[in-house]
Amino acid sequence: MPAAILLSIPPSCPRMHTNNPHRNHVPAGVTLPVAAHDGDPFRSLEAIAEASPDAVVAAGGAGGPLTCGQLLEASLMLAGYMQQRLEVRRGERVLLMLPEYPPLAIGWYAALRCDAGVIALDPGSTAGEVAGCLRESGARLAIVVADALASVSPMLEDGRLRGCIAAAPPASNWRRPSGAGRHPRLHEFGDALAAGIEAMPARGPGNTSGLPRGVRTR
Repeated sequence: MPAAILLSIPPSCPRMHTNNPHRNHVPAGVTLPVAAHDGDPFRSLEAIAEASPDAVVAAGGAGGPLTCGQLLEASLMLAGYMQQRLEVRRGERVLLMLPEYPPLAIGWYAALRCDAGVIALDPGSTAGEVAGCLRESGARLAIVVADALASVSPMLEDGRLRGCIAAAPPASNWRRPSGAGRHPRLHEFGDALAAGIEAMPARGPGNTSGLPRGVRTR
């Protein structure tokens, strides 16, 4: 198996950085086309996956290693689920409360593929901090590690979140259901990937702002 590489994922913080995360993080020996460096991280991922699909981007822990090709495929599957089951549309905000393991990368790219903005929050945040983040950002969907469900449950109950996707914690197999329990607005990360729902057609390359997709600034 090829040597592991790291696709840089912005750290958990209220707002993502405005730099292209792939500009200096590509598989060894791979030269990306200029179009992959135009400020669109998802297009960068597509270029990397095409050039080096078997390059490992994350060890994966109990879920096994994740390759560039698998990251792209999983991101597309999750994006399709988010669009067609949770009605995520262009310009919406998606809250991520995930540690640094494969679901963070998958969730981030899936949100970008939906043309949604990404708001990343420490998975150890309190319910009050989550409520404040939702109020400020307008996010209505969250993707969280199962351990963080207690902090988002109040927002699921009162409808401030119309949906939440829960991923199994790093010590478990994140590809499988998290066992988070049943709630009409709660969805399993593993089930979403396995549903096989295709993402809607992407926007044309000309429909961009000056910043990478998903970036939110003050």
